Amino acid sequence: MQITAEEMMKLMLNFFNNTDQDLKEEREKLGNVDSQMSDLDHYLEAHTLKAGELAKIAKERQRLCRERRQIKNNISLINILKKFVDKWKQKLITGDIIQKLKEYTQEIERQDHPVYRYRTNIINDMGLQINENENVAEDDRIEEIED
Repeated sequence: MQITAEEMMKLMLNFFNNTDQDLKEEREKLGNVDSQMSDLDHYLEAHTLKAGELAKIAKERQRLCRERRQIKNNISLINILKKFVDKWKQKLITGDIIQKLKEYTQEIERQDHPVYRYRTNIINDMGLQINENENVAEDDRIEEIED
């Protein structure tokens, strides 16, 4: 699958604009997992449990530990990307991407609906009709004739 330049610019913009949000979401997940682990610890502290109950809590705690490790790994990777993103955000790259995306979209629109500006009267002189999306640029024609 090939990606178009427009899609690439949109992905870049999304990347630069969403890194902070991604980091925030991962930190919220980490806080939630930490709270769950803490709740299990407090439950263990406050109750006398049988072997089956202890095993059930241990299994859940193991699952939470593995989930916590994955979240911390994600945070570590996002922090590396965030340093890069912050550096380029300071250079206002997101504004540049937005501007280039706008220019790119306008150019595609211009190419899809071209308007030719005739520079001479040759079409009229030949008695041919000019379509609505075509026009004669009087200023251009005058300059060319004067040259």
